[in-house]
Amino acid sequence: IGAEGYMIASELRPGSQHCQKGTPEFIGALCADIAAIGLDKPALFRLDSGNDSADTLEAILRDSDGKKSGHKLIIKRNLRWEDPQWWLETAEQQGKREEPRPGKIRYTGKMEIGGAVAEQFPELRVVYEVIDRKTDAQGNQELLPNLEVNTWWTNIAVGAEKVVELYHAHGTMEQFHSELKSDMGVERLPSGKYAVNQMILALAMCAFNILRFIGQSALAEKDLVPEGIKSKRRKLGKVIGDIIRMACKVVSHAGTLMIKIWEGNIWTPVFDKLNLAFDLR
Repeated sequence: IGAEGYMIASELRPGSQHCQKGTPEFIGALCADIAAIGLDKPALFRLDSGNDSADTLEAILRDSDGKKSGHKLIIKRNLRWEDPQWWLETAEQQGKREEPRPGKIRYTGKMEIGGAVAEQFPELRVVYEVIDRKTDAQGNQELLPNLEVNTWWTNIAVGAEKVVELYHAHGTMEQFHSELKSDMGVERLPSGKYAVNQMILALAMCAFNILRFIGQSALAEKDLVPEGIKSKRRKLGKVIGDIIRMACKVVSHAGTLMIKIWEGNIWTPVFDKLNLAFDLR
């Protein structure tokens, strides 16, 4: 789902609404949708610190009947009142140390943390990344301590560095958001009525998935795709420009309307193959 960039569900919210409000309920409905798809592997949920809540953990890790769902998660923790200096001391003692550049030391590790969350979800561990910068990227000495602490809840049985890498990979989702807003023109919803905009967003989600499916199906035709295209995912703007908006001429002959497409277009072989594959008549 996330690797190719499909949308399962969407929810329009007021800009003033906190990101956590309604999220556990939304995730519960989303898990039901995922179950209906019939995935043969667990889904991985990646959320930022605004959703660091026991209710969110419950919605992901437990089914409606309280049994374990089998899903995986990486949720950035809200440090709240935790002391960054304590994390630095802990990382220095237990973490893996590396120095990406002179003056910058990075520690990563995984550990158990007690408390109510650990009692309720014993399968969870905390992954930490502590970065201690003595100088900036240009080599200038920092006047004040520059300490960065990032921690995550996770139940994935992989190393700390892999967990951090997986979390940062969620930046790809921002590209999908950009395609919905920019490539499809859903940057600003047109109506002054909230319910109308909700309907438009739902329709946009359907169109988004159809375009994504066309793009991925096109890339699957490796012997027909034009040379030089090596990507694993086709941006929606490219799908619209190359296949949806392909130049053509409508001709009426013998009482029949026909669409004539220039055979010299490099995407014509792909279009012909997809047109036959998607013929639902």
